[in-house]
Amino acid sequence: MTNSKKAMSVKSWVSELAKYRFLLKPTLIFAAIFAVGLLALIRADFNYYDDYGRANEGYQYWEQFGRYVSNWGATFLHTNQFLAEISPLTQLVACLIMGLASTIAVYAITGVKEFKVRHYLAGIPIGLSPYFMECYAYKFDAPYMALSVLASILPFLFWDCKHKAVFPVVAFGSALVMCMTYQAANGIFFVLLLLMELKSLLGSSEKLRKVIPKTLKSLLLRALPYAAGMLCFRFLIMPSYDGGYAATTLPPLAELPQTVIGHLQFYAELIWSDFNMIWTILVGLVLVVFLIFLVVRAHCSKVLAAIAGLLFLLYVAVGSFGIYPALEAPLFSAHAMYGITVAFGFICIATVELVQVKYATLLRLPVFLLAWCFFVYAFIYGNVLSRQQDYANFRLGQTITALNQDNILTDETKTVSVLNDPDFAPSIRSSIARYPLLGRSVYKVYYGFDVWGTYKLLNYYDLGVEVLIGNDVTSPEDNPCYQNDECEVIETYYDKIYYNDEAILVEIKR
Repeated sequence: MTNSKKAMSVKSWVSELAKYRFLLKPTLIFAAIFAVGLLALIRADFNYYDDYGRANEGYQYWEQFGRYVSNWGATFLHTNQFLAEISPLTQLVACLIMGLASTIAVYAITGVKEFKVRHYLAGIPIGLSPYFMECYAYKFDAPYMALSVLASILPFLFWDCKHKAVFPVVAFGSALVMCMTYQAANGIFFVLLLLMELKSLLGSSEKLRKVIPKTLKSLLLRALPYAAGMLCFRFLIMPSYDGGYAATTLPPLAELPQTVIGHLQFYAELIWSDFNMIWTILVGLVLVVFLIFLVVRAHCSKVLAAIAGLLFLLYVAVGSFGIYPALEAPLFSAHAMYGITVAFGFICIATVELVQVKYATLLRLPVFLLAWCFFVYAFIYGNVLSRQQDYANFRLGQTITALNQDNILTDETKTVSVLNDPDFAPSIRSSIARYPLLGRSVYKVYYGFDVWGTYKLLNYYDLGVEVLIGNDVTSPEDNPCYQNDECEVIETYYDKIYYNDEAILVEIKR
């Protein structure tokens, strides 16, 4: 290739990329909205689960799950392989990433470059979804969880790119990035792809015998690169892991259908119990408005449009979780379920654009009200975490005060274990009753069920005991004073403590 041809080629690519400068303003606006929503969470300064370990020891340790991009990103962001705590920078970076993801989603679905208020409101369920709030709570993980969402949406920025190779190449790379950041996003790409193809199908005025095969071909060709990236990760990159936290193995083929159905049913039950009545009603109204106007605006058969719309919503219900329902032991934590709310965010964006009638604002109202509900919930969540942390620190202080009396804790003490937990702070229990998801996404900080429940007690106060990471060390059943009548006992208002010369077992009162 001659120098002149090379210069022309580079110029054409630069010109192509320059078309996306419009992303900057809406990305910053979205990021600002999300950052405001996180003010209470940032103010809480809450270490979430293994944040305690990383803040104390500075380790990365994401590679055991195949999250190599998280390791590389953390090294860059923290300017060191040792992860000193830099919050709220990590959470603000996550807001920026989610802002770009939301901007691309709006652009891909609507085709507009000049965003209006309705577009920003419709994008809130993507960046401030109740399930993703727990992702923001992880100070060290937040940017890479957000990156998994962006990676799932990024290919659609190049949906109509004149360079036909761009979309499949970006889709393949994005799949690898998603898998190497946080795999809970593995269903998002296919939901947005199906929505884009549904939009093309129902917006075409061609005859069905032509447009349906064309749509199916496009769907297959665009899905393959992303699926190939996921398979490449699965068979060439992903380390084997079955450590109790989750299992990446599939059940026997004969058990697969029953496994998938059972897991999907459990996901549905969780969503039903997590969402309060107002959220559930508004979600239902949004889906009804979406389906009605999908049919009204269709250029093809209205019956076909209704069937296609219902099939799409069915896929959203089962496909938003990606491959997780097929795993033997998938994650059911709130932070692993954000795929369904990101997918719902796509529906909200499509709904506000589909509704183009005289009383559009009234018909878009369910979307706007739900966006407000999620925005307010973000503040509720942050403030609840703050109160829980205050209560947990108070109970920790009471335990340490008790250990300092009567020579309970001595230089010979080698094992300290905790039994039970102090429950949620009394001041947040009424909030949990009205917002059930809080009960699954508020970390109690101090409890005796696994290593993270006792990590702060054993590592942050220089108790002088031998501290080893692992459930076998902190498990109450392995403590010499567990159900041992020969151990001394001291009881306070908050704790009952069993001890001998080498071991202490703290039984927390609720």
